[in-house]
Amino acid sequence: MISFIVPAYNEELELPSTIAAIRAAAESAHQEYEIIVVDDASTDATAKIAAEARAQVLSINRRQIAAARNAGGRASEDAIRSLVALTGRMLLERRVIVRH
Repeated sequence: MISFIVPAYNEELELPSTIAAIRAAAESAHQEYEIIVVDDASTDATAKIAAEARAQVLSINRRQIAAARNAGGRASEDAIRSLVALTGRMLLERRVIVRH
């Protein structure tokens, strides 16, 4: 399984396309995956949008991208096998996801 960790602070505008890109890439590569959005004290609808997109949502209040990434890694189902941390503005291509 691949765990995609998305540290997020006020990403309501970017999050839908980020989650859609993750899903499209993982599904086209026929990989099992999970998406964990770590909402780091957002004041917008980031957490709501992530939940509506069926991502696992973890809330923290650190305002530090490394803390958000690490919290997501700890919450992932299989962090040892494959862990990909993305920011809201990164594009994900199918070629990034390959079978082990």
